Amino acid sequence: VAYRDDANGSKTTVMRWNGAAWSVVGAPGISAGYAQYQSLALDAAGNPVVAYRDDANGSKTTVMRWNGAAWNVVGTPGISAGSALYQSLALDASGNPVVAYTDNTNGQKTTVMRWNGTVWNVVGAAGISAGQAYFQSLALDASGNPVVAYQDVANGEKTTVMRWNG
Repeated sequence: VAYRDDANGSKTTVMRWNGAAWSVVGAPGISAGYAQYQSLALDAAGNPVVAYRDDANGSKTTVMRWNGAAWNVVGTPGISAGSALYQSLALDASGNPVVAYTDNTNGQKTTVMRWNGTVWNVVGAAGISAGQAYFQSLALDASGNPVVAYQDVANGEKTTVMRWNG
């Protein structure tokens, strides 16, 4: 699990159940500062990758990966254009993170970004939803294309699902 750890400066902490007890992965409080909207995925080796709103970096989205010995930022901290909310993370078949979020720089619309192993790139265009979008939930289809569901304010706050067709 990944969560905002109020006992550790409201930073991100990741814990793992070992079959008998919960243990911290690395150290508690891995984010640079206050963090929220944590989303967790596990790579093929079972190592956690976490995305979150990073208040120490302009409230932008940051992604970190556990390599078995230490936590490392994927790319640079604060990958979104501006502040972001409701991060949702998935990993492609190569273990590269893909993250969807409410993009405050783009009218609080949904933006999806993919790590290509070297840099973060926006998938398609920033702000793909018709209007404000919240509570993103991201998955990847069998081809690795992002599929994102969200609360769609432009559609009476109903759920909308969008799929990137490549």
